[in-house]
Formats: sequence, structure tokens, C-alpha cells
Amino acid sequence: MSRIHSSLGSFLSLGIVFVLFAAAGPNEAQVAGTKSSDHLDAVDLQRKSESALDRVQRNDVGRGIVDATSYIELAAHVEPSRAIPVLEAYFARSHEPDLRSEVASVLVSLGDEDPQFWNLILNQAQAALSEDPADPYEMGKAGESSAPCSSEAFLKWEKSRNLSHEEACKEALFAIPQQVRPLADCGDRRVIPVLQQALKSRNPLIQMMAVHGLVLTGDRDAVTLVIETIEHAPQDRAGDLADSLIESDDPRAQSVLHQYMPDVNFSEAHQFRAQGAQWRRPILTGK
Repeated sequence: MSRIHSSLGSFLSLGIVFVLFAAAGPNEAQVAGTKSSDHLDAVDLQRKSESALDRVQRNDVGRGIVDATSYIELAAHVEPSRAIPVLEAYFARSHEPDLRSEVASVLVSLGDEDPQFWNLILNQAQAALSEDPADPYEMGKAGESSAPCSSEAFLKWEKSRNLSHEEACKEALFAIPQQVRPLADCGDRRVIPVLQQALKSRNPLIQMMAVHGLVLTGDRDAVTLVIETIEHAPQDRAGDLADSLIESDDPRAQSVLHQYMPDVNFSEAHQFRAQGAQWRRPILTGK
């Protein structure tokens, strides 16, 4: 069980995503041509951001949602007065729901005041939470199958949704948590009440997405919610939840992380995450 949750934590912390956090990571480096040191100075980032914005404007965003997301995230580093109109136009001509949600999330991060973008990611997340997906990693009773999506609670949820077993497993593992991601990624403090609700989800993917989103807001009360959730979490899940605190500048983060992940050097991990975070959209947390 601990092995499953350990791999789950690694999966979630990477992306920020193919299902969860698609904008940071190797694909961005490949698309943008990052230096081998994985460090960009301000001039490099600005140049690559300008190039990305131009490609978004020309609808030349590679193949698939992962490539497109990388360009969109980079384009967001151009000043909002220029990036917002280009991203709004791209949103208007896009038809892929996941990509539209990604663009809407970035626009909210940039302070776009058009309510359609906030409403899209908010309603999408609330609809996902209303599905109340069971924990796909919960094991069945002793002597029963230990495969994912095999617990009594999961099978009951599957039946209530009138889904095939394969469909239900995919929904709980990927599709439903993915619907929460755009809201969690936006960094807007309006997400806090919704993600506070998501912290109570019985699905660990949604719960970890909520933790990530709350940390991203930079709000002290939001981090308090995260810490309380970690403290009350089962031991095999607490470390996975605490992992998101690596990105926090809250002075409490280091001590909490040390308690639940004692082998992690906070300073080194924080610096490493910060280098990766330069690829992500700039989050406006002063709202």
C-alpha cells in the first residue's frame, strides 16, 4: 500500500501534469530549448515567452494538449496586457475541452476579469467534486483482490454511476481529478472554499490536487488547512500530501515536511522546485 501511495505522490508532484500537472517538466524543456542547467535567466525566459506567445497567436502549438499547454504556460510570462488578448483569441477558436480549461485557468491567473473563464474552471471543479469518486487505491477486504478499483466502496460507486469497471477506474484515476486541476492551478484565492471541500474527498488524487492548489495561493490560512489535513491523514498518505509544501514559502512548511518526510532536504528540494516553477505561469497571489 505504501508503495502505491509513494508512486502516486511522485506522479502528482511531477506535473503539475499529464493528467495533473502537464505544464512543467521535460516537455517544456524540449519545447523551449532550455539550457542543460535547467536554469533560465530573465532574458532567456522573456525571449522564449515572446516566441511562445507568437506561436499561440499563429496557432502553431505543436501536437497534442501537452505541447499546447507548454506554449500557453510560457506565453503567460509576457505582460498581461499583451498575453491576455492572444490567449482569449486562442480560447475562442479552440474546441478541445481540456485545452479550453487550461487557457481559462491561465487567464484567471493573469487577472483576466471576464467572468466566463473563472466560471468555467469553477463549475468544472464543482461538478467533479459532486461525482464523489471513491478511492481507487483502497484495497478490498482481506483475502479479496488487491488490485486498484476493487474495494467494496469503489464497486458501489461504480454501480451508482452505471459505469463499466474499466470506465469507472479511468474516471476515478484520471478524468475526474483532471477536472479539478485547472482551478487548483490558477493560484486565485477564490479557490480556497472549493479546494477546502476537495480536501475532504475520499479520492486521494483529488485531495492531493487540492493541497497543491491551496499551497499555490500563498495564503497563510490555506496553508493552515493543508497542514491540518496532513496531520489528520493516514500515515501512508501524509507524506504524499506534505510533498506539496516543498513549494511553499510559509515558515511552517519546513518543519512539517521534516516531520513527515524526514529524508528530504527542504532547502535543496525547494530550490529544485523553484527552478522548475519558472516554466509555469506567473501566479498573481496579491488578489
